Amino acid sequence: MKLIWAGPYCGPSAIARFSSHVVAELRALGHDVAIYRTETGDAALNAPLPDPVVLVPGSAMEEEWLRTADLVFANIGDHYGFHGGIFELARKRPFVGVMHDWFVLNLFWDRLKAEGRPQDAPRVIQGLYGQEAGELCAAATSETIMTVAAEHFPMTQWAVSDLLGCIIHSEFYRAKVQARCPGPVHKLSLAYPAPNVPQDRRAPVEDRSRLRLCTLGVVNPNKCVDKVVRALARDPELAARTEYHVLGGVGDQERRRLEAICAEVGFLGLTLEGRVSDERLIEGMAEADAICCLRDPALEGASASAVEGMQSGVPVIVSNAGFYADLPDEYVLKIPQGDCEDELLAQLQHIDRHRAEGRQMGARAREWAHGEFSAKHYATGLDQLIPEFIACEPYLLTSKALGRELGRMGIPGNSPAAGRVADALDRMFAL
Repeated sequence: MKLIWAGPYCGPSAIARFSSHVVAELRALGHDVAIYRTETGDAALNAPLPDPVVLVPGSAMEEEWLRTADLVFANIGDHYGFHGGIFELARKRPFVGVMHDWFVLNLFWDRLKAEGRPQDAPRVIQGLYGQEAGELCAAATSETIMTVAAEHFPMTQWAVSDLLGCIIHSEFYRAKVQARCPGPVHKLSLAYPAPNVPQDRRAPVEDRSRLRLCTLGVVNPNKCVDKVVRALARDPELAARTEYHVLGGVGDQERRRLEAICAEVGFLGLTLEGRVSDERLIEGMAEADAICCLRDPALEGASASAVEGMQSGVPVIVSNAGFYADLPDEYVLKIPQGDCEDELLAQLQHIDRHRAEGRQMGARAREWAHGEFSAKHYATGLDQLIPEFIACEPYLLTSKALGRELGRMGIPGNSPAAGRVADALDRMFAL
């Protein structure tokens, strides 16, 4: 098949790294694949990852691919700089969305800003989610908007309403997507080949002099670093011998907030390393007795940090919510969201006291995750779904065209006449 794979395709994007592995496996299966980059603004200035077929915007080659491709996949995430180009793509060719985030408020908000109409946000949200949601949006502050939006208007439905179909990476947001996506919705486990963490570099399980923890990725309040600190503070003896390294970029405001919390509770073991090299990331995971991968709220469709942690062989502690709740209980340690310091401390104490048991669980998780989250597994799944998506495209395009025509005629979508048109369309495409 001739496929277009759209999305960010530059070094700073984790989705670009995911894409490079998946595209390689699709080509190995015999598909002809071209890359359509969706970065906008400063992100578009990044050089593309090495690839033999990266389409140049506005070129004759791009036009030819968009006209002749059997199917287009476009990656959708909550970062306008990386994904803003999907709106231009949608005007050129319908596509199947690969939904990396079920919460896309930032993508929505920045799209309205780019169109010069941010004031329309409450009205659009009210149209999708009802009057209460619109009022909550209008009243929200910068401190409350994320939590309020996650509960009342995550904008999933806005992102998927015109797609040919959708790939999701966890079952927990299937209902939200199916409520508005007109085409098929299928779940595939995120492909995220992680760097190999040599198991012979792990600390001996007999060494209980220190408890070594780490958290991976860019630091923001929903990663719950503060909850780990507060949980440890409830056990002064454990806190005194805990080293907690956070391996990821951290803004000045979040750094000051976390340092203030450490000073408040008397915890001396937090090290905010900032963005680290791949070598230091591997070293940090190898040093750890446990990886804390908590979220409140849980906004991702899937978590590369959790997948990376599981593939390291280190026990991973996750929030029992969203994507993380779907992970098998035998491979991760789960705690509830919200006020969870007691439950979190209990899991940390368990890891500290039962090092060999934790190491065994990590080994089982590593073996499972290497297969479940492989690019080959993902590409094979896509390969099996491609015929269904291709078959849906003419049906959905015809449905939209007829719907627009009925609207111009003043015929509502729930009328008997519209129902008869839909029945006729179903019969026609069933031939």
